[in-house]
Amino acid sequence: PLPTSRGNWLYVGGSGPGNYTRIHDAINNATTGDTIFIYDDSSPYLEQLTINTTLTLIGENQTTTIINSTADEYYTVLTINADDVHLSGFTIVINGGPGVEVFANHTRFSNLTMYSGIHGWSGTGIKLYHVHDTVITDNLIRGAQIAMLLIHATFTSITHNLIVDPGLNGIIVYTS
Repeated sequence: PLPTSRGNWLYVGGSGPGNYTRIHDAINNATTGDTIFIYDDSSPYLEQLTINTTLTLIGENQTTTIINSTADEYYTVLTINADDVHLSGFTIVINGGPGVEVFANHTRFSNLTMYSGIHGWSGTGIKLYHVHDTVITDNLIRGAQIAMLLIHATFTSITHNLIVDPGLNGIIVYTS
């Protein structure tokens, strides 16, 4: 079952009319409250993404809908600058940089997979900076140097996550 949305639904990677080829283009055309559904047909999506609008990003399949930064580069795959962003149902490949960096409140992560795309440990799965009310639940983070890094993150809920083979630490918490 997919969550209901207050706004429009935009589609990426499918074969229907009006589908976007790139996630970046759908994000840039989204308005507050929209939902972006990402098909796994065009995976992996080699993109660096920034979300500056309240929206929901849903993958078709947690295992086969894959977002990767521009191959083997030290970049953040997904940066969140808007409040009330929800992410669910896809995989993020960490290539040295963070998988997701969050600078906004009320972010929700569920049913995501994050893993290192480089041999050995690499990067950080999720970084939270000066955020409030974040929920991280039912995710898999594998092979990250640090699975989660919380800096001044208040009222953060981390439940039912699986952290496998962290390089240095599973979860680091500073003044949170």
